[in-house]
Amino acid sequence: MDRALGSAPGRDYPQGGRGRGRGRGYGGRGGRGGRGRGGHRNQPYNNNRSRYNNNNNYGGRGRGNARPGNRFGAGSLANNQDPQAAMIRQVFSFVSRVGEFKNIRDSPASPETEGPQLRPVEATTAGNINDLVSVLCSEDKLDMLFRCQPSATSAIYKVEDRIGKLGHLLISCAASLPLQTPCYAALTLAVNEQIKGSEWEGFAARCVDCAMHYFATDLDVILRTGKNVAESACRMKLLLRYLAILGKIGIVQGYEEGSDQASDSNNLTVFGLLSMLVETAKIAQEGDAPATVAHLLISLALSTLPYVMEYVPQAAIGEWIISPIDALLQTYKSTFTPGTG
Repeated sequence: MDRALGSAPGRDYPQGGRGRGRGRGYGGRGGRGGRGRGGHRNQPYNNNRSRYNNNNNYGGRGRGNARPGNRFGAGSLANNQDPQAAMIRQVFSFVSRVGEFKNIRDSPASPETEGPQLRPVEATTAGNINDLVSVLCSEDKLDMLFRCQPSATSAIYKVEDRIGKLGHLLISCAASLPLQTPCYAALTLAVNEQIKGSEWEGFAARCVDCAMHYFATDLDVILRTGKNVAESACRMKLLLRYLAILGKIGIVQGYEEGSDQASDSNNLTVFGLLSMLVETAKIAQEGDAPATVAHLLISLALSTLPYVMEYVPQAAIGEWIISPIDALLQTYKSTFTPGTG
């Protein structure tokens, strides 16, 4: 936010600084450049604006021309925003905070509860997800949050139009909030089950398509331009974790014998995707691509392994991930040239 500077005799101060200026209009000390608490600029984000800027435009001690308050404040939203936009903003706030570690219960569920006992953090998160799903999937919000054009081409529609507002928000959160990845995978499953049979069913499949779209987009940007590598690599890593957890809970297929050798990129399991990244790293290192490309692909595959080890055989991991990476590292040559002395 830019700060305009006002002029006072001998020195420059922000408007409302310590300058004795003649008030506009009816004289007296104050106006613009008045003494003490004249202008609004000294406290641009203070909610108690009446203390700093009275709306008496003329005269008096320190009462300068008043200007509207912060346009991003709560008052302006309430007055200028339509109810539907306000509701969407509130829903988005709930989704982005559903996995926060707050208000954790001191003890797990009662022993009489059927099923495996959950840790306090798991029980609290599960309760938050159930409460949120009941709100998101209510009849008055279905059309607003899930309306989409799944068959639309990307040249005409944005990704948000093809997946729906809620799906787009969920993937955006999964790609940027590392501590909440399991929570967003569970939310994907819960919402998908809740809206089965409705006009907008297939929510989980659209989320998977969106995650793969953003993963491919970030990888393409890195390979073509080499810009924003850190941000793109972080998003790709979190999206792979999200897909790996979806494989664990049955939304996508995590592993199938022979999937590590699949040549159809449109019919990959999660483990098949990881093995494809390793194979691509091998091709990149043998070709003319920068060495950092192979290193990036290897790091993405290795960072996802802990999330697939529960459903992928150790032998497959060793054969298709670890052994090829070991072979690549054996051929690595450092670009560092030691000096003398």
